[in-house]
Amino acid sequence: MLAMMNQNKGFTGSTIDLDLAQVGDIVVFAGIDDPTDDHAALFIRTRWASAVTYPAGLPDSVEAFEGLTFVEVEILDSTGGSLHSDDSRLVEYPAWVFIQTQGVGTGVIGVLVDEDGIIHGHAWSLPSNGDPLSGDDDERNDWVRNLNGRLELQTGNGGREPRIGRPALWFLAERSLTKRTLGPWIQGAFLPIARHPGADSLRPSAQDPATRNLPHQTT
Repeated sequence: MLAMMNQNKGFTGSTIDLDLAQVGDIVVFAGIDDPTDDHAALFIRTRWASAVTYPAGLPDSVEAFEGLTFVEVEILDSTGGSLHSDDSRLVEYPAWVFIQTQGVGTGVIGVLVDEDGIIHGHAWSLPSNGDPLSGDDDERNDWVRNLNGRLELQTGNGGREPRIGRPALWFLAERSLTKRTLGPWIQGAFLPIARHPGADSLRPSAQDPATRNLPHQTT
């Protein structure tokens, strides 16, 4: 799918700028060593209200990450393996027995971005230990250590890099006469699932992405 994005086949372009993402965009986690080895998800929203700055100066802090922001991102995908945080495929049945189901569902991943919204890394799920906002250095360091172990960076080592693409159908429905016929169907398909973004979907310092075309970026 990454190759399709790069060649504008079914997509208007791709980006690694999280500030440009809109409901209905496709997020691809492409294998760095093998771009054909990818996983696709539907972007729902970014939880900017819960964003935290990567803690610096702790025993396990990575200097290259200092100054970056860790944000939660809601997605919809289909998986038969590992689930995300707050995943809808983890069900309780019967009482107190949790079963991991498969197929389509929603979940939350973590994304590490700089002040311009450029993605530097992502985590399939959120840290489960520690607290980055705690006044206790041990608690903060536990969170840092847990996050470091989950992150996949924009480098090699067999990891995956995220890329955001805008489907051409969505683009046409929003900007042409086809919106009269396709727009209501697309909105009916996406928005109820996505729970249309609230005030925390946009970073306060970011321009409303609804007014910006998603550029074509391959780096």
